[in-house]
Amino acid sequence: MRAIVAAPDAIGGFRVIDVPEPESGPGQVLVEVRHAAVNAGEIRHLDLWPAGRVLGHDAAGEVLRAAESGPGPRVGDRVLAFGPGAWAQRAVFDLDSV
Repeated sequence: MRAIVAAPDAIGGFRVIDVPEPESGPGQVLVEVRHAAVNAGEIRHLDLWPAGRVLGHDAAGEVLRAAESGPGPRVGDRVLAFGPGAWAQRAVFDLDSV
């Protein structure tokens, strides 16, 4: 899976690399990210993230795996989400952030 990660040694402070697929927990959904926002603060503070950390927080996409417990969006639902790791092809978000 492709993602934009922090890379302090790279020009610009980030790079696009292959990363492992995210694993969702009981109160989380797995989302195929179709759109992600780039905020000025995220760009301005790239140097604060550890190398290899998937960047980004705002995403829109489609649920690939629903939460195992509790209510929430179903597989195929289109969602907006907020949480770390949004600048990847797929990301995991807590139910209260979707």
